[in-house]
Amino acid sequence: MLTTTRYSTDRHDKFARLIGVCVNSTSRVAKVGLRESERRFHGIFNGSFQFVEKYCHFYPL
Repeated sequence: MLTTTRYSTDRHDKFARLIGVCVNSTSRVAKVGLRESERRFHGIFNGSFQFVEKYCHFYPL
């Protein structure tokens, strides 16, 4: 959660208003995590496939 708060004063330097913004970044963080997980999965899968292709020979019956 990202929170930003700002305030302003009037011409007599007295507090006039408060503006606050909250941004839920959970979905962005989840998307980044998912992309990283997919990248690792593809690396493992592609490496395994290349190993099988190189070292495991299947002969049809």
